[in-house]
Amino acid sequence: MSVGTLTIYSASAGSGKTHQLTGIYLEKLFRSRFSYRRILAVTFTHKATAEMKDRILNELDKLAGGLPSSYLTDISASTGKSEAIIRKEAGEILSSILHDYSRFSVSTIDSFYQKIVRAFARDIGLHSGFDIVTDHNIILSKAVDNMISSAAKDEALKDWLLMFARANIEEGKSWDLRRSITALAGELFNEKFRLLPAGEKEKLRDKDFLVSYIDEMKALMSDFTAYIKQAALKANAFFDTYGLTDDMFFQKGKGVPSFIRTAAAGEFKIPNSYVRSAVADPPRWSSGKPAPALEQALEAGLADIVRDMVAYYDRNTAAYKTAKAILSYIYILGILSDILVQVRHITRDENLFLLSDAGELICLITDKDQAPFIYEKVGNAFENFMIDEFQDTSVIQWKNFRQLIENSMAQGFDNLVVGDIKQSIYRWRNSDWHTLRDLKRSVDGSRFISKPLETNYRSCSNIIRFNNSLFSIIPGQLEPELSEAGQLLEFDELFSEVVQNDPGRKPDGYVRLEFIENTEESKWQEEVLNRLPELIESIQDKGYSASDIGILVRDNREGAVVLKKILDYTNSCPEEKKSRYNYNIVSGESLLLSNSPAVNFIIAVLMVLDNPKDMIARALMLRNFLLATGSADAEKVALPAEELIVFSQIYFPEGYIELLDSLRNQPLWNITEKVTGFFGLGNFSFNVPYLNAFQDIVLGQASARNPGIASFLEWWNTEGVKKSIAVPDSQDSIRVLTIHKSKGLEFEIVILPFLSWNLDHKPFLSNILWAVPDSPPFNKLGIVPLRYSSELADTIFADQYFDERLSAYLDNINLLYVAFTRAVSAIFGFAPAKPGADSRIASVISKAISFTGDHPDGSPAFLHTFFDQDSGILEFGNLPDVHRETAPGMGLFVGEYPVNDLNASLKLKFNWEDYLDAGKSDARGKITYGRMMHDLFSRILSADDVPEAVRKMVRAGEITKQEEDSMIRNIHSLIGQPHVNVWFAEGNVVLNEATLLMPDSGTRRPDRVIIRDGKTYIVDFKFGEESDSHLRQVREYRKILTEMAYDVAGAYIWYVDANRIVTV
Repeated sequence: MSVGTLTIYSASAGSGKTHQLTGIYLEKLFRSRFSYRRILAVTFTHKATAEMKDRILNELDKLAGGLPSSYLTDISASTGKSEAIIRKEAGEILSSILHDYSRFSVSTIDSFYQKIVRAFARDIGLHSGFDIVTDHNIILSKAVDNMISSAAKDEALKDWLLMFARANIEEGKSWDLRRSITALAGELFNEKFRLLPAGEKEKLRDKDFLVSYIDEMKALMSDFTAYIKQAALKANAFFDTYGLTDDMFFQKGKGVPSFIRTAAAGEFKIPNSYVRSAVADPPRWSSGKPAPALEQALEAGLADIVRDMVAYYDRNTAAYKTAKAILSYIYILGILSDILVQVRHITRDENLFLLSDAGELICLITDKDQAPFIYEKVGNAFENFMIDEFQDTSVIQWKNFRQLIENSMAQGFDNLVVGDIKQSIYRWRNSDWHTLRDLKRSVDGSRFISKPLETNYRSCSNIIRFNNSLFSIIPGQLEPELSEAGQLLEFDELFSEVVQNDPGRKPDGYVRLEFIENTEESKWQEEVLNRLPELIESIQDKGYSASDIGILVRDNREGAVVLKKILDYTNSCPEEKKSRYNYNIVSGESLLLSNSPAVNFIIAVLMVLDNPKDMIARALMLRNFLLATGSADAEKVALPAEELIVFSQIYFPEGYIELLDSLRNQPLWNITEKVTGFFGLGNFSFNVPYLNAFQDIVLGQASARNPGIASFLEWWNTEGVKKSIAVPDSQDSIRVLTIHKSKGLEFEIVILPFLSWNLDHKPFLSNILWAVPDSPPFNKLGIVPLRYSSELADTIFADQYFDERLSAYLDNINLLYVAFTRAVSAIFGFAPAKPGADSRIASVISKAISFTGDHPDGSPAFLHTFFDQDSGILEFGNLPDVHRETAPGMGLFVGEYPVNDLNASLKLKFNWEDYLDAGKSDARGKITYGRMMHDLFSRILSADDVPEAVRKMVRAGEITKQEEDSMIRNIHSLIGQPHVNVWFAEGNVVLNEATLLMPDSGTRRPDRVIIRDGKTYIVDFKFGEESDSHLRQVREYRKILTEMAYDVAGAYIWYVDANRIVTV
């Protein structure tokens, strides 16, 4: 058997990794026609998945059709097959894939995880019809609310929450308990917390243990401050006894006197260099010869006390600061376990599965050495694995794939991963660049092979030269900080492959960086914004189109500022410029559905339907209607609260009140369609793209578990407001997007208006570092959340703090790398001339382009020769003119939104009146009928529940509105019969569709279990013909409940169609 391998492709920006992956995949296909069934290719975005699938299929189509293909030569060399055979087989392979597409396993990791979850649904206790939740935020919000509510009945939790609130107030934090908890509850999904052993997680639920741990930390701090204070009080007495003054001491009050007074007052102060000089060898207590009084005091014991204070401080300060750091977030640690319990309750009760749990679930299973079995159960026995963007994998994800890859290698198969640590910018999503670094360190040339992709096919020559030089120099600029923690060599290692080869295909290229001063009139950011329109015009004068320009920003706030500036300029500039230049600009902010008045109008209508007394919603209805219909009165109309309903009739179409009344119990899709049509929202072209996107979302939500108005509004307010329109690549518009979202994209021209972010974490944000205490007494907990700050350098967590700081630096240098490497032809960047602590990246750039030494490879740095320090401008290369023929528009313009004619649409005929007539059962689908009636009876606990249960059938479209009253009467008649009415009486404890867990992990689910006066009754509803199997089924229910110690007084089968009750 041949030796299996894992090849690590280091793919710097623009190095053609998708081309390489496609080529390797094609080579495997031509070795075995059905090998696509045994290859798993994993990417991290749907766009990357679609791109790779398209490339594979397109190349097969080209080869089969006799068209030129850049892969033909490599495939022939790899397989030894002739061109004729390859082209013949290409058609056969393409046909096989298209007719067996579900086994063409190129997918995102989330899609693959969903497959596994569905394959193991029964094993993990999920019932049929479960939903996979991709966004856990709504569940988390509910869990926090439930946890706080449960404190009313849980004294231990209530006391804990009170301690948490008290600690927040003492530290000057927000008094809003829910807000504080919600802000940190997301840490439940941090992998360091997830990977805790079950025993450690159980320990976190033990509030008594946590209280004792907190008391121990407080006692440690108290002992430290008490000792220092006691010693300081003794030292302070010498000042009174000997008449000592500050002037007698070295540096006067800045040294020993201040240190003693502060400590005597019970405050913590680090002994500074002046204090340490007094206890040094030789000591320096005064600037000259000590005053006689000072000499006497020192001989009498003052010197010994101060020396003891400093020595005690040095021995114990790490423990003191460690305890203080642990206490900062210890209360949230105790709450996380309670929130986790509530999350599990919600997902169990609503039959949901959090996709974010999938990795942990698979990890638990694969730890039992069942990795191959897991993936075979999905339906594929994979032999080869290809993982793209490997630097973005998390620890759990790699644990899941590692066993699979090791198994593949043991069987002699080849695998590969592709990644680039320099493009690792998603650590906040649990990605961990250490995984790729450690894998590269394991390269041995035989089983683990390294193949760097060293050529940049994207950028022009000068862009490649600029980035090669800049990012070779930057690691050295960080030497003072990284050397202190011994991390410079590691940073150098991570950027060791930064230099790329230039294939010479794209000459020229242009870089202009400008460092701008603040003035009395404006800050540097305002100056940049004022220059942007002129810059865009100058670029278009060179022949570039609007779609060639990408404006990259650090966050959405910066993007909104840029967007507003361009839009304001567009509205005020002369018509001559508007006809000459294209100022069309799009961003995530500009395309948010929540920015559309038409969408906001529909949301306001839903709010009114949910609560007709909501006057704010009615005011939003009127204002957004006027905006959505282009009314000139939109900004002028008064909104009188007392007469708003009547006042609105002036502007709304006639009959709108009647329309709203008719919509209350209709399905969500029908409501939004009728509102759109009645109010004419689709008649205005500027509403159409938003309405199309919104209705797509409504359609998706309408098929969710809770498709009602209230649940949709709840989802909209948390998640829906973040949804936006997808921009087609063919649209000729300037793009404004964050650097994170630009990864994987390229632009002819990249503009970076604000090169001013920090290197480290922002100090005003609650950045949490999960750390492992490794020494007593702190290690009684396996992990603790800490507030990230430089103070951790003086604790037992120093190494973990420095590792996190290195990662933060890497994140922010990588952001710069990703931003600069998006450019094909030109980079325009702006930065502050005098960067502060919050804009260190500007200082890093400035120092790098001013560097006059040699690159690490020994070649001389050259960027400084293009940097004019007086003007603060670096200008390198030239921006060539381009001449392009304007391609005819291929898009489809839709001027209005076509509202569905619901009256003319296809309808299902529900002959519900036949449901209660057993003689007509052949005329209906028995399965559908039985399910529907079971669902109906499962909603009815007592007779009072019948109207609402039937109304849900109307809303679900199972019966019509006209049939509702008659259905209610029939159900009331059935459950009102003697003997039956006691099953639906008030005071019963009713368990509908309750699941019974069997010893063999199977389940049973009786229709209705009734507990009354200590007795238990079982009722099973049947809607077809009688059968002996029904008797066996109910006998089993009776046996199970009896074994569970229930006093079963009766068990019955009710054949509803025949209105016959069988006692079992």
